[in-house]
Amino acid sequence: MRNAEGSANKPTDSALANPQSAICNPQSPDSAICNPQSVRRRAAIIVNPVSGQARARRRARKLLYRLARAGVAVTLSETAGPEDGRALAARIAGETDMVVSVGGDGTLNQVMNGILDAGLQTPILVVSTGTANVVASELGLLKRLPALVEIALHGLARPLDVGVVFKPGASEPKRFILCAGAGFDAAVVAGLGSVRTAAGITRWSYAPPIIRAFLNYRFPPMRVTVDGRLAQSGAILTVVANMSRYGGNFKICPQAQPDDGRLDICCLRNRGFLALLRFAWGLARGTLTQTPGVSFYQGRVVEVEADAPVPVQVDGDSSGELPLRFEVQPKAVNFLCAE
Repeated sequence: MRNAEGSANKPTDSALANPQSAICNPQSPDSAICNPQSVRRRAAIIVNPVSGQARARRRARKLLYRLARAGVAVTLSETAGPEDGRALAARIAGETDMVVSVGGDGTLNQVMNGILDAGLQTPILVVSTGTANVVASELGLLKRLPALVEIALHGLARPLDVGVVFKPGASEPKRFILCAGAGFDAAVVAGLGSVRTAAGITRWSYAPPIIRAFLNYRFPPMRVTVDGRLAQSGAILTVVANMSRYGGNFKICPQAQPDDGRLDICCLRNRGFLALLRFAWGLARGTLTQTPGVSFYQGRVVEVEADAPVPVQVDGDSSGELPLRFEVQPKAVNFLCAE
């Protein structure tokens, strides 16, 4: 779950050097994507300035100067509102060898969507400063700046799958790298809007919306279809995952791999608060696969619908209501990782 992009800070800062380097276009055999061991000489940093209670801005500037000292031409842009990161990434992805996302998982989602909007696969480096930092944890990128600089220069570009969300009548799909959830967790995410501040959110920010969701959410049942076959007709919580982790270091779909060409689905079918507490306990203890009422599926196309309004979250951001269709886009995005 993400921090708000709520500051009206000016985009921009730039630094040093301008060596020539191939643009990261998947169609170019000379690009840094196709030759992931080559030294990257251009970096575009996109930072959510309120992430981590403003720690993101400090970390972004330290990274800028470290990269500049290594001979990299660096630009830095700050997001100024929701979806700003997506627009920034779409504009600059074709003019750099890597895009560095400094913020939480919500900021990263925007950066990824922007790069894919531009039809490119420019590698992304994750510099985590958010509340959960699930992607960084999944990819082993919870590292200090010197290690991240080394990955920026010499790390491998790992192609990963992306989940794509289709909503009837929507002008364009939304993509996720982590997961999408329908039901109780999305109700909690929707409630975060009332507790967000200009300083962002912390783990304690989730307490009020969790309590309100426990008191008010009615658990409408959902129908879940996987690759054309009905998997569940009474799920009260559904998570469609591309990675195994969820909400921090909790493994909600232990078998999920972000490069296997499939989506993993976790469904809770038992109604009531006791069932939800058992689900949370199993998630926290790593025993979810043995928790009564919990089922797991894998597939390439997932459809979720309900007869009553059910909220949806995508990578920790509220994203409307059901019905929705989810599809996997194999190896669509590149992330820089240690060798």
